[in-house]
Amino acid sequence: MAEKRMPKKDTSPTRSQREPSPARSTHSAQSASDKEGRKIFVGNLDFQTTNIELKEFFATEGKVLKAHIITRGTLSRGYGFVTFEKAEEAERAVEKLNQTELNGRKINCEIAIPREHHNESNARGRGRLGRRGRGRGRGRGGFRGGRRFSKRRIAQGEPSTDMVFVTNIPYSVDEDELTNHFKGLSVSEVTIPRNSHNQRSRGFAFVTFSKAEDQKKAVEKFDQTEIEGRSLKVRIAKERPKEDSKTGEADE
Repeated sequence: MAEKRMPKKDTSPTRSQREPSPARSTHSAQSASDKEGRKIFVGNLDFQTTNIELKEFFATEGKVLKAHIITRGTLSRGYGFVTFEKAEEAERAVEKLNQTELNGRKINCEIAIPREHHNESNARGRGRLGRRGRGRGRGRGGFRGGRRFSKRRIAQGEPSTDMVFVTNIPYSVDEDELTNHFKGLSVSEVTIPRNSHNQRSRGFAFVTFSKAEDQKKAVEKFDQTEIEGRSLKVRIAKERPKEDSKTGEADE
């Protein structure tokens, strides 16, 4: 008896499967395009600026969907991101508000670079070096919003017994002025970290006292006091390993 053969089923893709819908492709491209260029990086923020203040400040140039200040614990790191509904609103905000004052500081504004673009750039860098090296973007740091950051974790130390961490210091204030501000206390050392390229103050300092009791007095009496129109934040500093002894942070 002859075997009956079944006709082969055509498994080749149909035209609709082979070719995406023009409308769908256009929509996807537009969605990706709309997401780019809507977020801006805002630097040099006053340490006491809040998310609400940041949002209200930029709302004059368009509809702000989100304003977020980057913090370490509860302390502002002095920069953040603002996301607008439309890219043209973000561009207008950068054009009009860059180098304008917010809470006494001239802020820096620029369009944030999407993280996926950094990943593509890093991948290209690795490809150039092949097996001979690790390529660009594979070091200890990376980029977010056009700004370099360190991935190295900062060790958490014990609370200091003689040092305080002072933030929101005007850039024009030097070590002598800050020492004079703590007049009446046994100030033995004042360190104001500065940018290496222009020696400009970074807006915070570490103040050490020769008497342990003066550390607590500094927090109790000088927290929220003003210097050149700005309210200082004074907190107990945390000890660091010797190599990071001047890069502590406040004890919350």
